[in-house]
Amino acid sequence: MLLSLFCCGLSAKTVTVVKTELKSGEENSFPIYETGQISFSGRTLLIQISENAKFSIFNLDDIKRLDFSNVDVSDVDQISDVRFNVYPNPVSNILKIEVEGIEEMLIVSADGRVVMKKIVEQNEDVDVSGLPAGIYWVKIGGSTFKIEKL
Repeated sequence: MLLSLFCCGLSAKTVTVVKTELKSGEENSFPIYETGQISFSGRTLLIQISENAKFSIFNLDDIKRLDFSNVDVSDVDQISDVRFNVYPNPVSNILKIEVEGIEEMLIVSADGRVVMKKIVEQNEDVDVSGLPAGIYWVKIGGSTFKIEKL
């Protein structure tokens, strides 16, 4: 079953924000712009912040809490000042990072060690082939994204 929610703010001055809190403690905020969407496919949540953005994917079993709210566009920068996409997930060798501008990226192992620190810009390929298989967190700006390295 595929259920899609096409999101837009209540007016030109608001935007819908989806906040996820995972059982791991990781929290994410996604401002959903006029061309963005939220989809459920089986037990998977897919979030796309705008038409050209990649989907952020979550297994529903990993989600502790899911919140939807409408905020003034002027407040969106306070929620997440960096918009980015990280894919594919899971990843084998090359992790694709899409950011607006230039940002510092950290890859943190499950035990909390920073295993990679890099400045990324716009569309960048990051070689993760040297990392052992496991769960990692990619941190860019104030946002965090969970990935699995095969």
